[in-house]
Amino acid sequence: MKFSVSVVLICLIAILFGFKEDQKLKYSKEIKEYEKPMIIKVSLDESGEGLILDDGESKGGKITTKVYKKQIVKWELEKNSGIESLDEIIEKSGNVFEIKPVKGSDGKISGTIGDFPSGTQEEYGIRYTVNGVTKDFDPVIQIH
Repeated sequence: MKFSVSVVLICLIAILFGFKEDQKLKYSKEIKEYEKPMIIKVSLDESGEGLILDDGESKGGKITTKVYKKQIVKWELEKNSGIESLDEIIEKSGNVFEIKPVKGSDGKISGTIGDFPSGTQEEYGIRYTVNGVTKDFDPVIQIH
């Protein structure tokens, strides 16, 4: 009797442990939307005086990019963008960033959204250089 109870307990523990490992594996394969970085592609508009931004959902001039709390946001130049460099991201009307956007050695700028209430939005500045001239552009970022 002792032997069979022990075997049953060991089998149950093994099954439960296997189930938990299986769940962990399944979860690790699922990437939630807020865990993916928000990539904002940047290029010069046709007039050469402003920017076109593409965040995968909106594309145009002064768009509002919707992000999640704690999400990483990356700004990068489109190929043949007409822009020499992205210089910095400037906070203007508030602060939605937990980690201030900084420029990496690859020329891309990235920052992390803070844990602010849904609906929080901020106008921010994209400072960039075209033909040796530094310019600013002011889109909006909003937390889902």
